[in-house]
Amino acid sequence: MLISRIIRVLLVDDHEVVAMSLISLFDLIDDILLVGRASNGVEAIELTTVLSPDVVLMDLLMPFMDGLEATMLIRKHFPYVKVIAMSASSLHDDRKAAMQAGAHGYVSKDECSGSMICDAIRAVIA
Repeated sequence: MLISRIIRVLLVDDHEVVAMSLISLFDLIDDILLVGRASNGVEAIELTTVLSPDVVLMDLLMPFMDGLEATMLIRKHFPYVKVIAMSASSLHDDRKAAMQAGAHGYVSKDECSGSMICDAIRAVIA
């Protein structure tokens, strides 16, 4: 596979098992580089400032600041950063709220595979 560009990703998820699974997945992918991990929205904003990721993979339900508020703030202050919302819920309302907050995409943790997450990351950059 010819790599035209490495996509820099910030992972934001407070569930350790989910985060570790995604970290392991990204270690196997040539065109996606995990540049950091945050456990809540406050950390997500701080790390976006420092790391300048291309994509933030954002869980919606987290302590301190949820993913919707963090998405709105990231999109306001870093309009070049793409945000993909993630949730264990497949409710249409969660997807709609994420898109209204400024997310470029949405993946349901219950309904997608690792390859689908990677495809979503590539799609928002394309």
